[in-house]
Amino acid sequence: MNKVSKLVNSAISYGKINGVETEINSNEVEVTLVNELGICKQTDKIVWADDCLAFTIIVKNQTETDVQDVVINDILNPTFVSLITTSVRIDGIPASYGTISYNPKTGLFTIRIPSISALQTTIICFIVRKKLDIPFILCNQATMSIQNSQNDDIASNTVKVISLPSFYRNMANIINLEWRIKKNRFKCKNSTI
Repeated sequence: MNKVSKLVNSAISYGKINGVETEINSNEVEVTLVNELGICKQTDKIVWADDCLAFTIIVKNQTETDVQDVVINDILNPTFVSLITTSVRIDGIPASYGTISYNPKTGLFTIRIPSISALQTTIICFIVRKKLDIPFILCNQATMSIQNSQNDDIASNTVKVISLPSFYRNMANIINLEWRIKKNRFKCKNSTI
């Protein structure tokens, strides 16, 4: 079952021009529709009190066709965090500056993946550093697009992290430990996750 399909569309317009019934046919437009692509975002903490926070973006190509020119955009709130560019890994390999770009003023972090093979998953890991030692809530979402494609961007889930001042580090560690234990119990009970 091929999950990449083509949509071919054209239009016919009927009307009168100078009293004469007229039919005008448009040209055909063909668009490649890519279904079964997915993007998910995760973090290593739900309460953050220390210096760094790790994110993971998982991109799944569940089609039977390789997907070319994948672009992932992630706005990292520049008021609260900055990307540690040397931390970026794509499938465990350090990312090069041709593959990623980051604008610290706007927070726009872009990852370019030349190709994701059919039925494969690509995992992107990176770390951000906290700029302010104050309480805030960091909400973050990534979007994925296919260059030169008519498809809409595909949005990841939204990750929400509560940031506390560093003197709450011990309390944050306890909360995160309890969260991991509950998350792992849930995974064990529901093997489909």
